[in-house]
Amino acid sequence: MDRGQIRSAVAEALRSTGLVRWTSGELDEYIDDGYRMIANRTACIMQTVTLSTTPNNHFVDLPRDTLYPIAFRDLGTGLPIDPVHWSFIDRNPFWARKTSTRPEIVAMWGLKRLLIDAAYTVVGSIEMMHAVSPIAGLGSDGAVPSMPQQFHGALVDYAHFRSLLKDADQFRLGRALRQYGYCEDKIAELEEWAINRNEGVAQAMYGERFRTAGLPGGV
Repeated sequence: MDRGQIRSAVAEALRSTGLVRWTSGELDEYIDDGYRMIANRTACIMQTVTLSTTPNNHFVDLPRDTLYPIAFRDLGTGLPIDPVHWSFIDRNPFWARKTSTRPEIVAMWGLKRLLIDAAYTVVGSIEMMHAVSPIAGLGSDGAVPSMPQQFHGALVDYAHFRSLLKDADQFRLGRALRQYGYCEDKIAELEEWAINRNEGVAQAMYGERFRTAGLPGGV
């Protein structure tokens, strides 16, 4: 389903295909709100990005939409870069001096930076697979949510819920909460799907899962 089809499904569920009580723009905002909320909670949207580094630089900025990294590899050699906790790097008092042809380990440094060990001696590139937040929403009626199609109904349920909250009386509030319950059921299923998918990606990159220092929360 694209955004236009999701909006039509919401309007039909509201029995308001003429969109008098609710405008198209209003429903689009609810759909986008639901899209961001669901993606942020489940980490179901995964993308691959290339991070460029400068020589002798141990810190790499993450994209603004990164929720958390899943796996890394050095683009020059194609070899994986192992994620660890930052304290594993920091226990070496000379880590800030280390340079090499490629880093062997990487760690989260705060919320939006990576710490690499060792730093590249020349300009280098790291390919990162990461869970992302759809900051800009869907953007257009033809845009399709980056989640499995079987879970697109969660966006219908969420936008339906938000619509019913508008000037809600006791009866309408009960209907709204029922729709939110349907949405929560789908979110729970999507979260389980995303966990299995993300763990599978890390397993494919690193082999034995216990080789790493914990994904995604322990990096």
